[in-house]
Amino acid sequence: MVEQPHEVRVHRASVCPRCATDLQAVEPYDHERWQVFGIPPAQIEVTEHQAEIKVCPACGERVKADFPADVSQSVQYDSRVQAQASYLNDYQLLPVERTCETLGDLFLVLRGG
Repeated sequence: MVEQPHEVRVHRASVCPRCATDLQAVEPYDHERWQVFGIPPAQIEVTEHQAEIKVCPACGERVKADFPADVSQSVQYDSRVQAQASYLNDYQLLPVERTCETLGDLFLVLRGG
């Protein structure tokens, strides 16, 4: 068991099963603890990069800001997704199609839009 769980759900004893007395106003003297360990749903996080485009008022030149060096395509995966795809494909020997399907299933990838 962990001492500091992410969430605590208290399940209240509201009625005595033996005599049907209402227990809602009675303070508990103790709690029995059970813990469930789980993995939260994973989801792809999309970051949009926008490069400003301006026209120089002095000479009329069209000037566009640069994208960061690691953003080289209009749509791409970040290094963590690429590393996981490489792991599944190269180390676990999953075919490319199955690797794509697995990543889509695990990370709730938006399909078709």
